[in-house]
Amino acid sequence: MIAVFDELPSTSDYLREHAEFWRHNYYAVCARSQTAGRGRHTKIWQMQAGQDLAFTMVYHFNGAIKHIGGLTPYIGYALSEILAPLTEKQLLLKWPNDILSAGKKLCGILCEYVGKLDNNVNVILVGVGINGNSDASLNDAGAVSLKELSGMPLDIDTLRTSVIGALADRLRLLRIPYEPEFCAAWYRACAHPQALVSWQAESGQIRKGNVSGIDAEGRLLLQDSAGQMHAVAQEIEWG
Repeated sequence: MIAVFDELPSTSDYLREHAEFWRHNYYAVCARSQTAGRGRHTKIWQMQAGQDLAFTMVYHFNGAIKHIGGLTPYIGYALSEILAPLTEKQLLLKWPNDILSAGKKLCGILCEYVGKLDNNVNVILVGVGINGNSDASLNDAGAVSLKELSGMPLDIDTLRTSVIGALADRLRLLRIPYEPEFCAAWYRACAHPQALVSWQAESGQIRKGNVSGIDAEGRLLLQDSAGQMHAVAQEIEWG
């Protein structure tokens, strides 16, 4: 089921505040205008009213809580395959939650755990923001829209229905730990293979390593200068 509102502050906040909808797996809330859209770490995502696509979907995750952080790479990969035929351009993945084209952001994803149902199933809110028909690159040099990539406007209502339906179908197939084939496919679509990044180890030490893929739990694999591989789920710094 898809509920469409003319305007909401945030589709994710709406579903967070309306737990009565949590029992409906794949239930999606959309907004033609979103005035306080959120990204990771309280970052703001701005959309052009009626031109871009913002929705949040309820997802019943039957896996272990420790694997919830690994959902985003799968969802990003799924959405990149769903959107690619609309662009005729190569879409690449920036771990953990962005879809890029030629280094510019097309889509962002935010997965949030909100609680459990009576049957102990984990409830995840999957928030998605896609630059659709807006002139995204004019408003943000680091962004791009589907219209800019394809050279033609899209019907947002049709886009909404098709993307949400296709994503629900892909989520029905999600299983963690991931198979090696999926990890390899994700790395082939990685926007920054071998890029140098830094992260804070459990000891508090700042470490550096090169992006080398993801592991079976969706964590970023980083190889340090000694050749040791580290699986990282925490925040990283690029460069």
